[in-house]
Amino acid sequence: EHMEFIWNKKKYLTRFQKSKIPINPTIFVKGSVSIPKLLAQISSYKWNQFIVKPIGGCEGHGCGFFTTKDVVSEPTKLMEYFIENAEIYDEFLVQRLTDGFKKYGEVKSFWIDGSYRYAILTRDVPYADSIVTPMIDEKVLTKCKEIGTKVNKTIPKLLFNGKKTDPVMTRIDMVCCLDN
Repeated sequence: EHMEFIWNKKKYLTRFQKSKIPINPTIFVKGSVSIPKLLAQISSYKWNQFIVKPIGGCEGHGCGFFTTKDVVSEPTKLMEYFIENAEIYDEFLVQRLTDGFKKYGEVKSFWIDGSYRYAILTRDVPYADSIVTPMIDEKVLTKCKEIGTKVNKTIPKLLFNGKKTDPVMTRIDMVCCLDN
């Protein structure tokens, strides 16, 4: 149950949203999505750019990045994305592209037995290794710890020797609090 939850973006994002944990605004769609309906929804949210991620994908595999005005005027690229990826994935999520993600990066926080231990800031650099630095900004850490504590209370416990227990280690990635 725990691993299925962690690997399934729809499961954890839906549960986090119901638990009032802030998530990036998200639309869930099937591979057989109606492109005009999806574009109308994206346009109504006024997203300038958006990303499509396969549910079940990881490490950025299968992600598509789109500019709304370009796709509205020429939806073929979005249609091609779904045709190509629906062969592998059944469901997808669509999210507003987070402003500043490449500039500011994301905070990866590490929790042992449900308790905060440390955090790093990672920024991707095109055609190079990511830049990784310790996260020491107390204002950012305070907000990340607040969100992370809620996340740890929300994720399913592990069943070990017939007892429910916290996972030994959990990594929680966040893009909040970085002027983005």
